[in-house]
Amino acid sequence: MKLSDEILNKYIDNELSEEEKNKIKKMLLEDDELMKNLKALQMLEESMQKLKLYKSSSDFTSKVMNRIQKVKMNYKSDTFFISTISFLIFFLVGIIGYIV
Repeated sequence: MKLSDEILNKYIDNELSEEEKNKIKKMLLEDDELMKNLKALQMLEESMQKLKLYKSSSDFTSKVMNRIQKVKMNYKSDTFFISTISFLIFFLVGIIGYIV
């Protein structure tokens, strides 16, 4: 049986019953790949705990959303321009191909 990362994370966080923990311990002893996965998740957990948390400004969300809106607007206008130019090029190539 393959254990999901979710279950292994619960094992790491000590959120399982004794019976479940014992089953997982047995599986870990029998499966090297599963043990490697557990160790990788434990390393990730340790790394995340070492991360520094920074306080964001009160208007952080609105600034991000405004920037996203600006990017969307630029993308739409760029896409329209590129589509129009592409259509004209294919149209001209088609006419030249028909003439030749």
